[in-house]
Parts: sequence; C-alpha cells; structure tokens
Amino acid sequence: ANSGDGDPFSALSALGSLFKVTGGVLFVSSFFYAIPFCALAVASSNLYLGKPITLRQAYRAPLRRLSKLLWTVLLYALAMAIASLFCVVGVIWPGIAFLFAAQVFSLEDKTGVAALKRSAQLVSTYSGRVFGALCLLAVIHFVMVVGISVPLGYAFDSLLRITPGGHSIFAAGDLRQTDMIRQEIVGQTSSGVADLLVLPFIISVITVLYYDLRVRKEAFDIELLARDLNYAPLPAFANHPPAVAMPISPGVGVRGTR
Repeated sequence: ANSGDGDPFSALSALGSLFKVTGGVLFVSSFFYAIPFCALAVASSNLYLGKPITLRQAYRAPLRRLSKLLWTVLLYALAMAIASLFCVVGVIWPGIAFLFAAQVFSLEDKTGVAALKRSAQLVSTYSGRVFGALCLLAVIHFVMVVGISVPLGYAFDSLLRITPGGHSIFAAGDLRQTDMIRQEIVGQTSSGVADLLVLPFIISVITVLYYDLRVRKEAFDIELLARDLNYAPLPAFANHPPAVAMPISPGVGVRGTR
C-alpha cells in the first residue's frame, strides 16, 4: 500500500498534475493566439461588410479589453482541458462549440461565459455543417502549409549548403545527428512561416462562417439591409416589421383605375 500501487489518492494526484499541465499549456497557447485571432476577426469582418479597416483599429478591440480577454481565454482553456481529460477526441465538441469565441468577443462585445454560450448557440443545430467546414478547412490548411513550407525548406536548406560554414552551426558530434538537427530546424522554421502566412486566411474563413450562421439563424442579411435603409433595429419591431408604402404611378388610382 505504501508503494502507491492501486492507491486512489495517487491516481487523483497524478490526474490533478496532468490537469494542471494540460490546462496551463492550453491557457498560454490560447492567450498567445487570442490577440491576433481577435484582431484578424475584426479585420476580416470589416472587409466582409465593406468597411475600411486599419491595423490600429483591428488590434484595438482585444487590447482595450485585455483583462476580459484573459478571463475568456481562461474559461476556454479550462473547458478544453476538462474535455481532454476524458480523451483526445473529447476536445472536438468544445472546439466546435466555441469556434466563434474570438468573433463574438471582438464583434459583439461579449466576454467570459456569455461569449462561449453565444458561440455555442450559433453552432447549435448546425454542428454537423460546422464540423464539415472545419474538416475541409483542415485539408486546405494542410495543402497550403505543405505547398509553402516545402519550397521554403528547400530554399533555406540550399542557402545553408552554399553558405561557407553554414552547416557548422548545427554541428553535433556525428554527421547523422547534425543532419537531423538541421532538418528539424529547417522544417520548424519553414512551417512557422507557412502558418504565419496561412493564419489570416483561416480566420477569414471562420469569420465568413460566423456570418453565414447569423444569416441562417438570425436573418442578419435583412438586418444589414434595414440598417442601410435607416430602419430602426429589427428587434424593436418584434414580430411586426414596419409596413412599407407601395409606390403608386402618377395618374393611377389605388385600385389601378385611371
């Protein structure tokens, strides 16, 4: 019993350590990506709606609410960490449900639990459609990353070969180990550059998907049209939209008689 074999307290302690490590990694990585994600969401949203956008405006949304962004990211990482405790596949559901957290945070000014619930509400009844779109997006992302990283890796490797003493940077005893280190660094560098180039495309597609769900569930396109026509917001009319006067041609009566 003293060895800890079969001890439930040892198992709980190990589970707690795993939870802390997993949650910490997810929180740090999520917060690292949250600021550019939110900025890209604002930029792609303005482009989608035909509005001008600057770099300063795009980053203003996440940076002016940094503490609230921290809280939202913490809840997101906590949900993902809890799901990962059951199985790796378990993170798929919160990953889909909270897919639009950055868009909701940046474009609807919702934070914390409200932002996650709003994202889940948009995804509900369309989770299969969102999952299919994410699978297709993952394939496109893979093709784009490979298409960018392979030429970059080849160019970087060729540059090292023609640079005098270039390979001495990765010298590690034997030739085989040196070559493995060189390939790893070249691969990681090229993949990082490729991800940096592909990320705006990914966020733009997710933002368009966010608006697609709003159009399907909330008639957001009609709301935009009403806004352009200077109508009051549609929720103000509840289920009774304002009547529109029918145009009457000059000389024509109401019943169509002259």
